[in-house]
Parts: sequence; structure tokens; C-alpha cells
Amino acid sequence: MTWTDACVETLTNLWQSGYSGSLIGVELGLTRSAVIGKVQRLKLPSRTTLVFRRRSGAPRQKPPAKTQPRTLRSRSSPRQVAKARVRQRRPAAPPELGAAPAIPVTVLTLTPVTCNWPEGDPKLAGFHFCGREKPPYTAYCPHHAAIAYR
Repeated sequence: MTWTDACVETLTNLWQSGYSGSLIGVELGLTRSAVIGKVQRLKLPSRTTLVFRRRSGAPRQKPPAKTQPRTLRSRSSPRQVAKARVRQRRPAAPPELGAAPAIPVTVLTLTPVTCNWPEGDPKLAGFHFCGREKPPYTAYCPHHAAIAYR
């Protein structure tokens, strides 16, 4: 894009008025990065930010307190907290497997409704896929999805 004198003037007026780079970009039909780059190239002075202050007589409100689950100690590290939350969400055991298909499913016989879980070593002759029925928009049957997405 070429910067015309009118665009540069609009940019400087909006910048000095306290508008953000994103809002100026919307006004001019540009990206935020293009606006900020031009501001830096023009070496425009730092602008005043639009800060909303509370009235002096208004009481200050405290943010709501964050509570942790009772099972976690207050001195736990973030990693320990994350692990504990994952353990709480994880199901005890994957669902039971249904009956296996009578004929082993190979790459050539996979369909959109069959489970894609590989069984065996791909280098050996007996390699096949699970082949049990799966829900739409997933790759695996419920049993193998529980294993894959722990």
C-alpha cells in the first residue's frame, strides 16, 4: 500500500487522539502491524493512553478470590496442580471392546466407519487395523480413543 498524505494525516490525528493501532487500522483498512510500522517510521511521539479512573469517592472493589480444589495443597507447584486435575478427569478404564470383525481390516478395506487403530507390526504379514465401528468424526472406536486421548 502507498501512504497518501491524507492517510498519514488521519494516522497522526488518530494516534495523537489516543486510538490504538488496531482501531486506526480498521479506520484506514490496514493491519495493526502496518499502522505501528508507519508510526515508528514517522517517529511519532508516544501517545497518551485512554485510562479510565474511578471517582475518588467510589469505594474500591476487590477482585473475587480464587479458590483451589480442597484436594490440592496451597503450596503445590503449578505442575502438581495440573497433574492432579488431569488425574481427576481421567476415566478409570477404557470402555470394553466389542466383537472383532471376522475378516482382518487392512489399509485397502478401511472405511469411514471403521476404527483406524493399528494392531501388530506393520512390517509383518499379520498386520491389520481394529476395524470395529466408530462414531462419526473420530479416528478410533471408544476403547481406542480412551487410550489415545488420555
